[in-house]
Amino acid sequence: MTTEFTRLRMKLSFLLLALAALLGCGSPSTQATIYIDEKKIPDDMRSDYESFAVNCSKCHSLARAFNANVTDPSHWDLYVARMMRTAGSSISPAEKPHILRFLHWYTEKYEPAEKAAGAAKEIADENSSEQSPAPATKPRASESMPAPAVAAPEAPPPPSAAPAPVSEPPHASEVPATPPAEDQ
Repeated sequence: MTTEFTRLRMKLSFLLLALAALLGCGSPSTQATIYIDEKKIPDDMRSDYESFAVNCSKCHSLARAFNANVTDPSHWDLYVARMMRTAGSSISPAEKPHILRFLHWYTEKYEPAEKAAGAAKEIADENSSEQSPAPATKPRASESMPAPAVAAPEAPPPPSAAPAPVSEPPHASEVPATPPAEDQ
């Protein structure tokens, strides 16, 4: 009985570990897609970018590095060293300095410049919205408003030249007789 329980527990542990590994490793379809504007990469940095793109994209999307939220370039030294130890990694010791050079440039130069450009654009957008005309609002009750147009009552028709016909009282023979009152 305890052997079966141990086997079941080991299988369950293995399944949970496998599930955690699958959920923890984001596939390219679940990762955000960030593109770097390659035109902004300096000429002397292009070969380093190519080394980064070729080597790092073998195991994960490039967005993983761009989304890492690294603010200290020295973090990349540890990160790339860890990636080099990962099974199946193709980062060679000769490629490491090129990858690090690009990642340091990205963290120190490119990302701050992009954030500053984004902040400047937000400020420009705010300023342009302040200069645009304000949207129409509902007037307050205290503001004078023109009175709503009310239709004038219908005027009587103008008098005509012909006199209006006069109806004569009905003839006695035309008036119905009232029934006699009942005795009570």
